[in-house]
Amino acid sequence: MVQFGEVLKNSRELIRVIGTEYRGHRFVDLRVYYEAENGEYRPTRKGVALSLETILPVIEFLKEGAKALKEGLETDQETGATS
Repeated sequence: MVQFGEVLKNSRELIRVIGTEYRGHRFVDLRVYYEAENGEYRPTRKGVALSLETILPVIEFLKEGAKALKEGLETDQETGATS
């Protein structure tokens, strides 16, 4: 397991980005962690594990989402998708 980094989600949760392997398959795991009473962060069930086949398209969609947030979200009238 390799931890690439973490980002504060709010005052009691953070998102960790971790490289992991499961049953011979490699993933990048984005997981929400909460702060336990003892101050340690523990994983929740909230998260997603991305394979090489899925991570690159997701990164592109995240870039589009970030751009849309900067410019203001607009809805595509034909598809109902946010662009």
